[in-house]
Amino acid sequence: MSTSANRWVGWVAVAAVCATSGLARAWEPPPEVLAPGSPSRAGFRWLGSPSCSAQACHGDVKPDAAVAGIWGNEHTIWIESDRHSRAYEALFDPLSKQIAKQLKLAAAHEAQECLACHSPRDALARVDHLAAAGPLALGEGVGCEACHGAADKWLGPHSHRKLSAGDKAAMGMRGTEEVLERARLCAGCHVGGPAAGGLPARDVNHELIAAGHPPLRYEFGTFLAKIPKHWTEKRRDPADANKIDSGFEARVWAVGQTVAAAAALDLLANRAAAAETGTAPAAGLGSVLEKLWPEFAEYDCFACHHDLQDKSWRREGYAKRPPDQGTLGVPRWGTWYYPLLSSLLRTEPRGAGTAAVSPHALLTPLDLVTELRGLMQSPAADRQIVAAKSRHASLAFDAWAAELARQSFDREEVERLLRAVANRPIDGDTDLWDGAAQLYLALVALRQAHLDLLGHPSPDDAAIRAGLVELHRRLTFPPLEAPGRRGRYESPRDFNPDKPREPLREIRRLLRPVAP
Repeated sequence: MSTSANRWVGWVAVAAVCATSGLARAWEPPPEVLAPGSPSRAGFRWLGSPSCSAQACHGDVKPDAAVAGIWGNEHTIWIESDRHSRAYEALFDPLSKQIAKQLKLAAAHEAQECLACHSPRDALARVDHLAAAGPLALGEGVGCEACHGAADKWLGPHSHRKLSAGDKAAMGMRGTEEVLERARLCAGCHVGGPAAGGLPARDVNHELIAAGHPPLRYEFGTFLAKIPKHWTEKRRDPADANKIDSGFEARVWAVGQTVAAAAALDLLANRAAAAETGTAPAAGLGSVLEKLWPEFAEYDCFACHHDLQDKSWRREGYAKRPPDQGTLGVPRWGTWYYPLLSSLLRTEPRGAGTAAVSPHALLTPLDLVTELRGLMQSPAADRQIVAAKSRHASLAFDAWAAELARQSFDREEVERLLRAVANRPIDGDTDLWDGAAQLYLALVALRQAHLDLLGHPSPDDAAIRAGLVELHRRLTFPPLEAPGRRGRYESPRDFNPDKPREPLREIRRLLRPVAP
């Protein structure tokens, strides 16, 4: 069974809702990892995905085994199976029309803030026709160049010779082979980010969500497992290119967690700075956005969107929490992107001579998140301070992600990670739906890495799998047609943090290290 099939995450049900002086500068991603739709460097022109679709190139109907690493049907897979190819079409759906109407936009398929992610070539063509119009039709969605870079300089050369990393960068072609670069690239839209490369800020804020846009809950490993593959994953150990990276799923999860945190903090800095200066982060959505602070999309949705009851776990739970974990009347900040980062840090340091990161060097980003939580959960968060601390933290998390991308995840490391995640206390992060869902997704990814490293299921794997299936069931949102559903808001009305504890207890027991 393939890795993507074996992960069986049930993500549709869960996520459909679902210091140096240099740190002070505003972070901008290097050219090769600019957000989707951003040209790698000024002066490159987009040609459109049809330029890749010839049968002799990437448009064959079936894979061609003649060329190692090149399937020949990559464009065919994208256009037939990948939802990115239909991202522009989605702007004509009834929901998109509703969102446009609520936000007083002329049309979603003409709005820059929508096109920036749904069809970046269209968005760029509206500000620089020569850079993106090309000879071919627009409206392609998230096409080849959104990930691989504007193709006018590299389209010909890459078809008849192998390009070095330097060649690719000089020609505007992005290197997507490495997990770190892919995670950064995807986060540009699936988390969001400031304006870059001719595109406006990509920001699914509370106004967009209130108008009907699904909230963004990005977990890189799950997204990577579900996307229809049109490439061969090399899975080479970063510490030894001659070894297979059997801990790949663990590395993907760890890198994804830190990259997503870096992107979310960069977006927070942009939101705070925009609120401070009085300029809307996504120009065109109306003046109502210009002075909104704090941005409600940063907080736990279900702190407000839940049934009011005399007796509930919320009232009882909040009453027992220390102030830094939230109090009644104060929504919890950062519930999706930060719950498990301390578990990742707590993994035991590797011995001398390994690629491990010193825990002492990684305290700064977590300390900054703690400080930001205090600021964001205060009655009037200072926007200038939030913007500065967010930029610091974003850079620190991005550096941490780069270290993790170079680290090997062997069996010992993965088993430590599994226990660190499973045994973390149910606290102010993981007793909310967001944190509990992140915990589930982490255990799924790490279990898969453990299976890959062992080469076979462990004696307890069936029981662990059963515990994860039960945990997933308790996190799954009720179907839209379920009795008592009001409107289309997908709140997990029956969620209770005590319920996930039960399957977790059994998983924890099974993951205890065997005494020698």
